[in-house]
Amino acid sequence: MCSERFLMGGVLRPNHCPGDHEGVAKAYAMDNLPRADVAAFEEHLSICAPCRRAVEDAGRYGKAMHEAALRLRSASGRG
Repeated sequence: MCSERFLMGGVLRPNHCPGDHEGVAKAYAMDNLPRADVAAFEEHLSICAPCRRAVEDAGRYGKAMHEAALRLRSASGRG
């Protein structure tokens, strides 16, 4: 689970990049990061450009997938 990777020694450390920063960023962008980890990750985002980019990329990907699903639904007559 992403939040376990963000925990270091049982203590959330916003000044350290998560081992799986892309996985944590995806979970954050999709509102799937556990509530207990959100504040620390948001603090981390204020100092970490790679994690900010990963969140932006995940958000763009999610939006593109949502738009594609809407187009498919519309084309099939179910939307």
